[in-house]
Amino acid sequence: MAELALVAACVAMVLSAALPLVLSDRTLRSAFNTLEDDFETLRATVRSDLGRVARLKRGIMRGEVPTQEGTGAEATDARDGNGASPTFTPRQLEWQKKILARRRIT
Repeated sequence: MAELALVAACVAMVLSAALPLVLSDRTLRSAFNTLEDDFETLRATVRSDLGRVARLKRGIMRGEVPTQEGTGAEATDARDGNGASPTFTPRQLEWQKKILARRRIT
């Protein structure tokens, strides 16, 4: 959202500097309208992508979307007795244990 605010501020600065010129030059007005349309398109795309990312994250946190290690029965088959994947390094196993312990609490 900070990026969107920064872009909006930049557009406002360009608008305030170019407004007197826009009124006298049709080419500049046309270019500014094109820029404004491009900004609106980009804003809609970013908003859509952020919504998709939020839905995906929510699905992963709820366990609805399979992650790299899998979900459900195939995930338990791939893990050893301590609940970690056998391909993790010792440091990754330590972090995995912390994450699993935190998930059991919440």
